[in-house]
Amino acid sequence: MYMRFHEAVVAKYKAEVEVYRIAGKLELFEELFNDGVMNHVKDKLEKKLALAHARLSDVKVPFR
Repeated sequence: MYMRFHEAVVAKYKAEVEVYRIAGKLELFEELFNDGVMNHVKDKLEKKLALAHARLSDVKVPFR
């Protein structure tokens, strides 16, 4: 039982790291390239962020 809980916590942590990593990239991109030249890159990052949030919401951690 402990192993399942531990694996779920690790999976949730990895999903959170992915969300924060992509959100950080998007924030940095917005600060550096505010002129709108690279909108396709921004759109791609926003799609990745939405997907990462969906993955994070799918991770369930059982109660002890």
